[in-house]
Amino acid sequence: MTCISRRGRTLFRSAHRQSVVSRGLMAGALLSLAACSAKTPLEGTWSTTLKAPVEQPVFLTFKDDSTFELDFASQPGAELWGRFEVEGDEVTLVDEGRAEKREVNPTPGKYRFTLDGETVRFITIKDKNAARVSGMTRKWDRSEKKSGS
Repeated sequence: MTCISRRGRTLFRSAHRQSVVSRGLMAGALLSLAACSAKTPLEGTWSTTLKAPVEQPVFLTFKDDSTFELDFASQPGAELWGRFEVEGDEVTLVDEGRAEKREVNPTPGKYRFTLDGETVRFITIKDKNAARVSGMTRKWDRSEKKSGS
């Protein structure tokens, strides 16, 4: 009887350990899933005005699937698109495509961002893409996306 009791406790303890491990793995998976689908503070559409070649509104949209699009108000559809990743107050951008038939610069650009109400500003940490640096390092205001996009 003592032998059965010991085995019973051992089996119970083993089952209990497995249950604790299983619950831990499940909790970790749920936290990972929540982190993947968590809204970033940049998510949504932001606008600014570029001066060159002509003065025009520009829209930058960060989507919940970790992609972004850059849109000129004067032209239909996205002009540039790619992926982004937010870690704390830093964002990394990687361009993946463009409407023009020019080559895409796939070099990542890393920026620190500061939010002040409905305004965001980007400060370059590291980016070898001069055109992106010029476009990003300015004031962007939260906006509705242009009509027709």
